[in-house]
Order: sequence, then structure tokens, then C-alpha cells
Amino acid sequence: MILVETIDVAIQKTLITTGVVFPGDEVTFQVTVYNQSPFEVFDVQVIDYLPTGTTFVSSAGAYPFALSGTDYMSVIDSISAGGMEMIQITVQIDSDYQ
Repeated sequence: MILVETIDVAIQKTLITTGVVFPGDEVTFQVTVYNQSPFEVFDVQVIDYLPTGTTFVSSAGAYPFALSGTDYMSVIDSISAGGMEMIQITVQIDSDYQ
């Protein structure tokens, strides 16, 4: 008999910059990765697509995003059962964005 366990991981992306923003301004998002599985998960790959009209500035957290092809990817070594990891990503609104 082979036992296959289902992995249940959820991702939430939240804008944490407040107020009105204009072209040229920086905005920061928080990406939270939740392990809803009853066991630890390993090598969780998170890919973030930047909003149109923005340019990557920086990323912070234990597993920051890095450029991978045309997308930004983070690989989280492990998340405990019921645990979570948070990553911040800052982008700049393009100066010619309408």
C-alpha cells in the first residue's frame, strides 16, 4: 500500500503601503505563505508576478524573492505544520504609468 499525503498551502498577497501613490512612488506588498497541512512541508516555491507598470526594487524576509527568468521566485526551505512564512516585495510605479 502506498500512502499519499495531500499538501495544503495557501498564499495571500497584501498591499501594505497606505495612502495615495503616484508614478515614481514605491509600494510594498507582503506575501504570506500558509502551511495548512498537518505535517511539515519542504522546498515550497513561490512565484510572484509584478503588477503591470512597476519595477522591482527589493525583497525582504528569510526567503526573499529573486529574479528567475521573467518572474520573481522564492524557495522556502520548510514550513512547519500550521506555520507560515512572510516575504515583503517592494516595487516602484513606473514614472510614465497612467
